[in-house]
Amino acid sequence: FYSASDWDTTRYAIGYAVCQTVMGPCTKPRTKPLLASSGDAGGPGGPAPFIDVTGNLQLGFHAWTSPKIGYENGGARTLRIKPTMGTGAELSIPDGTPFGRVDEIQDVVGGLRVRGWSLDPDTTEPLTVHAYVDGVFVATSVSHHERTDVGGLFGTTPDRGFDIVAPGIGGWHNVCLYAINKAFGANSLLGCRDGLVLWNPYGSVDAASSAPGGFQLAGWAIDPESTASIDVHVYVDGNLAAVTNAGVSREDVAAVKANAGPNHGFDVTVPSGPGFHTTCAYAINVSLGENVLIGCRWVVVSTDPIGSFDVAVGAPGGVRVQGWALDPNVASPLDVHFYLDGQGVGVINASSPRVDIAGAFPPYGPNHGFDAIVSGSAGQTLCAYAINVGAGANTLIDCRQIQAG
Repeated sequence: FYSASDWDTTRYAIGYAVCQTVMGPCTKPRTKPLLASSGDAGGPGGPAPFIDVTGNLQLGFHAWTSPKIGYENGGARTLRIKPTMGTGAELSIPDGTPFGRVDEIQDVVGGLRVRGWSLDPDTTEPLTVHAYVDGVFVATSVSHHERTDVGGLFGTTPDRGFDIVAPGIGGWHNVCLYAINKAFGANSLLGCRDGLVLWNPYGSVDAASSAPGGFQLAGWAIDPESTASIDVHVYVDGNLAAVTNAGVSREDVAAVKANAGPNHGFDVTVPSGPGFHTTCAYAINVSLGENVLIGCRWVVVSTDPIGSFDVAVGAPGGVRVQGWALDPNVASPLDVHFYLDGQGVGVINASSPRVDIAGAFPPYGPNHGFDAIVSGSAGQTLCAYAINVGAGANTLIDCRQIQAG
């Protein structure tokens, strides 16, 4: 490394040569200076290269502080340090203005997600990046995401990537990213991209199952113009039957919908009479756009009790009976009547915990099991009836021949 030209003018500059040994021979890989006057650094000279603690090549030098160049003009030379980039014949020191590029733009909930990288030749610190949408400043971020490709290309640390969401409502928008300068140079435009922010909501109806007084409907809904939870309207046979807010946590949705957050699920009990029905859910629009049908399901609402008679085995004092029963109309336990060869022998309230039943019928809870002793002996036939609550009729759950204990 060397400096040349008139030391007390802005023409003073730093160059370098590539030598086979310390005694030469040497060649100059470029016709222009490696480092010339730039920004407030006038007449750089006295190059002193060194390797910093991160293993990168830095160049120390002195320069006048413009516009005072030369001692007779009141100037003073001060120490400066700039990182070098590349190696050998490709060595360079940019002028201090940050640079980079915009790699990708995509629509996400709430706006447009822009990713890319930036770096400032004057510093190894991450840069601040400003985002403008249609000429208006909307967001700021820091280029601290790992980009090993950039670090390897420019011989610097890998934390050079930025990932920023520029908020915007539905429609086409122009997004521009600027790297904010650290020392020498000026702020620089990294690039502009056009992107479309969707405006109509979207979602899914995932499940429909029995519930007390009707059925349970579950799914998710998002409006791409907002990260806030939106309303969902449920219709049964063409008539509005329920209004709910899609604010239930759904980590699976958050994992695939960038910037959405988790609170976009719904799980609502929809009141309905017995019989066969068609139910449809609509995501209610926010701002631009319109309400959207996100799914329909066919459901059968039953009024008669259901259950299972699992065990009938001889035991001290009679017969041990086990099973479960529930009435689709209510979440509360119901009675089960037992008949032995046509004669009533016991009444049991099906209120024992059954975690498996709670898992199969979530709206009803676990307390629908029975485990008790009724009259009877091995070889006889025992029948269990679930006693109806509200609309519907009593139901024969099953009949079993009593097994010896």
